[in-house]
Amino acid sequence: MSTNSKNKNLSGRSLLVLATRLGEGRGRSGKHQAVARTEHEWLGFVVNILCCLLLAYPAGASTTWLQRQKLLASDGAAGDYFGRSVSISGDYAIVGASYDDDKGYNSGSAYIFRWDGTAWSQQQKLLASDGDVNDYFGWWSVSISGDYAIVGAYLDDDKGYNSGSAYIFRRDGTAWVQQQKLTASDGAALDEFGWSVSISGDLAIVGAIYGDGNEPNSGSAYIFKWDGTSWNQQAKLLASDGDAGDRFGFSLSISSDYAIVGACEDDDKGTESGSAYIFKRHGTAWSQLAKLTASDGASWDYFGWSVSISGDLAIVGAPKDDDKGSRSGSAYIFKRDVIDWVQQQKLLASDGAYFDYFGVSVSISGDLAIVGACYDDDNGSDSGSAYIFKWHNTTWVELQKILASDGAAEDWFGRSVSISGEYVIVGASCDDDKGTNSGSAYIFIPCADWLTADLSGDCFVDFEDFGIFANQWLKCGDPCDPNCQP
Repeated sequence: MSTNSKNKNLSGRSLLVLATRLGEGRGRSGKHQAVARTEHEWLGFVVNILCCLLLAYPAGASTTWLQRQKLLASDGAAGDYFGRSVSISGDYAIVGASYDDDKGYNSGSAYIFRWDGTAWSQQQKLLASDGDVNDYFGWWSVSISGDYAIVGAYLDDDKGYNSGSAYIFRRDGTAWVQQQKLTASDGAALDEFGWSVSISGDLAIVGAIYGDGNEPNSGSAYIFKWDGTSWNQQAKLLASDGDAGDRFGFSLSISSDYAIVGACEDDDKGTESGSAYIFKRHGTAWSQLAKLTASDGASWDYFGWSVSISGDLAIVGAPKDDDKGSRSGSAYIFKRDVIDWVQQQKLLASDGAYFDYFGVSVSISGDLAIVGACYDDDNGSDSGSAYIFKWHNTTWVELQKILASDGAAEDWFGRSVSISGEYVIVGASCDDDKGTNSGSAYIFIPCADWLTADLSGDCFVDFEDFGIFANQWLKCGDPCDPNCQP
């Protein structure tokens, strides 16, 4: 359970001590002592009931994810596509809305949300200080880590038409301030720098899918590091065997000294079968450690469409894989073994079907991973879904399929996903709550798989649950009686 939820609940041990003292009725005598004891015994009984409720919710029983909240932009409007990109880190989340028009048509925006212990509330709307028409700030490219956030604007024109840029924001108290605008040192027209972004601590990585590397338009990625004063370009990453049209940088992720970069149109296992590359930092230099391909890769799989890395684990999506029907999709887990990265498992949706695009988005955090399938049809055609997997003993197990509580056709729930610890955010960029394709995002939190004490169903055990318990007791005499109908 999170620190916030722990703070919301009283300590079971403290309540037990209090109950004991109240029950003893010390310091009184005679008639007053008898009355006090009756009062204290009743209060002690109440407190002990609370203890039972609290202690019935053990730590580590988090195996089911409950939708905690739906997020909307405070000023959302039709065609904003809020939720096309999402990222979460601890108590903060960021959501991109690349078709927002505040600084001109499709200039784009992003929104910061904060968990305050009770709810997720919008803390700030982010805009590029020099945003302009068709910059697509927040397109498929937001990331947050601690007090820093990065947002890409891949069609910005600072270094030529559609050369692209990215913006770093830093939290200062309750405000998020633009700290720096990033561009590639060798940026040029049509590079689309900012198509993909990721940030981890004092390191950021930005993809330029049409940047010239080994071949024209093969793609590139750039590492930036914060030195205490500014963000400086530390390295330009290229695929050792990059070729024209590979789209190296289509997806990327960074975690401490490791980075992964997807090249979904690489042709090693057939036309546009796809690949991904692992890089490691050595001092101030970055070197390619491994090239990843699917063990069963095939033409048009688009392996590398989505990637994520966390410590010694990486996940790569292949949304056009055909194992469960054309473009049903898959994802692959890789694990670092000393210096090699080895495919650990291929993930498929238990109910995968034709054109689900499972793997269109992926995220991994510790022993948990989430995979989006934005064209799944459970809540209507292309309503979307996401799947949570957990490493258990020697295999990755599908724990749960999650859906939007109000999901509808063509919402594209799962177009973007992110996981941090056990908190999950899922974007639904074509949701219509604030107008056609205005978009939304959903927060999910873990709950015990047997919610004996969580009578209110809010994933917390607190006085609200005791109120429900007491109400049933007064109406039925025994709240555990199956015939009780409050």
